Amino acid sequence: MENGDVDGKRFVALREVTAKCIVILSPRVSDTRDVVLHPGEVLKVVSTHDDMVSCRPLRYAALEEALVTAELRAHAGYKGYGLVIDRAVFDGDCAPDTQSTDVGAGR
Repeated sequence: MENGDVDGKRFVALREVTAKCIVILSPRVSDTRDVVLHPGEVLKVVSTHDDMVSCRPLRYAALEEALVTAELRAHAGYKGYGLVIDRAVFDGDCAPDTQSTDVGAGR
């Protein structure tokens, strides 16, 4: 897949996918941690790069409590979270989604 040719499209995790969860606390401060997304999770691609894919889960609000600690969510500068997946992992463990809708996507 070429950079940019899947931006805005939805993909589904075929198996457990390890991602980096980047919690945005301010323009200069963030917290990064490894998280595991379960099979069937639908991801909307935000942007693609040579070695990574930035995405937002369709169930953003529902996953927020599981992926971001209460302490970080309560931080005065909390702006949300984003997911980054290694390009090779994304290409091997995710496939185009043809089943889901954007209903309940949150933020």
